[in-house]
Amino acid sequence: MSIKLRNMLSFGPETPEIPLLSLNVLIGPSGAGKSNLIAMLYLLQATPRNLVEPIQIMAQVMEPWFHCDVEALQQYYGSCFRVQDLSARPGVEEIPKPDLFDGLKAAAKDCNKGAYSKGGHAFEILTLINPEKVRERAPHAERLLTCLAQDSGKPRIQPSH
Repeated sequence: MSIKLRNMLSFGPETPEIPLLSLNVLIGPSGAGKSNLIAMLYLLQATPRNLVEPIQIMAQVMEPWFHCDVEALQQYYGSCFRVQDLSARPGVEEIPKPDLFDGLKAAAKDCNKGAYSKGGHAFEILTLINPEKVRERAPHAERLLTCLAQDSGKPRIQPSH
């Protein structure tokens, strides 16, 4: 079995096919696409098997979701977190990725946990996010969450710790 990802997240048009074995180990530097591959596997696992009508799946970075729930960011980083450094634009899914990262890094730079780091902080922050706040501010996330809820009876890929 293998997976072929093209022009999605960090996978460009020339990304080679990735073989999937009974045990797969992902090793690579920050930004190489390890988290993106896992995210795509989660999305594929959650996709309905009966595609009667076309379904658009939008995979996006987690950072727009973090901007939807500032209280979760404050809970994670503490009182040192500077909300005013985040983008105030209403359409969080339209904010360019570099602006999202820069805002999170600047807002957390003086905190004990240090500036925001996708590999170091993202998955812990994700556990604190209120999905209802994400639903309110991120239409594509709303569609993904609705699709997952409708398909909740199917087995899921579980992260290993």
